[in-house]
Amino acid sequence: MSMQQVEMKWGSIKGVPEVVEDFLSPAEAEHFSQLRFAARRQSYLLGRLAGKLLLLQQPALANLQPQEITILNLSSGAPYVLVKGEVIPGSLSLSHSGEFGVSAYTSASGFAVGVDVEMLLPRSAGLVQDFFTPQEFALIAALPEEERIEWVNRLWSAKEAVLKAFGLGLRIDTRQVEILPSSYPVCSDGWQALQVHSPFIPTSAYQVFSRCESGFVLSLAVFSPKEQPEGFLVNITLEKLEVPLESCEMKE
Repeated sequence: MSMQQVEMKWGSIKGVPEVVEDFLSPAEAEHFSQLRFAARRQSYLLGRLAGKLLLLQQPALANLQPQEITILNLSSGAPYVLVKGEVIPGSLSLSHSGEFGVSAYTSASGFAVGVDVEMLLPRSAGLVQDFFTPQEFALIAALPEEERIEWVNRLWSAKEAVLKAFGLGLRIDTRQVEILPSSYPVCSDGWQALQVHSPFIPTSAYQVFSRCESGFVLSLAVFSPKEQPEGFLVNITLEKLEVPLESCEMKE
């Protein structure tokens, strides 16, 4: 039996529009108006912008206006998408770091996606000691000093992406998900496959990838809740996300 092919789309954008009503739905605009803190407002805008610009590139949604799409969140925090009051099929994930927003989407039935982006910044020794497994700790300790920042962020970002795809976020001990490098070569587009080990996740249920660009590390996780004894293949496609010039001007 041939492996199932899963098409994964992703994109990123920097900055948020000046006029939020140009892409927020009425329900989103109302929620946004109630957010008090600047950082939370920024993350909300970045997530909705990156998510909608990616969704609008999907053939079934291409004729919609951004305000006709509503991105809401389940109690777990996972986003879902409404169009004309109906939940659309597929899985969407959102992340941001600073002014960098990222989204990932698959329309494949039976699969969930998680995306995470982190700035490549030094992390405290306490984070590695408290949230990484012994094998992850040993991996970091054995690396040359100049590679440690990258790999601490790679592992942390991948953990977040996996837990998002699994629908848990950071509500469980992150040491229950172990991320290690794989033997697969880095893809031509920069994505590097990673290994995932967890007592409650079958190995064949996950595909995890990470890449570094422009001072950030990005991670993508694809999860199949159904048993996949033969595994599955993920085809990752970058979509260019651009705010139409006629819609709004970008903040610097």
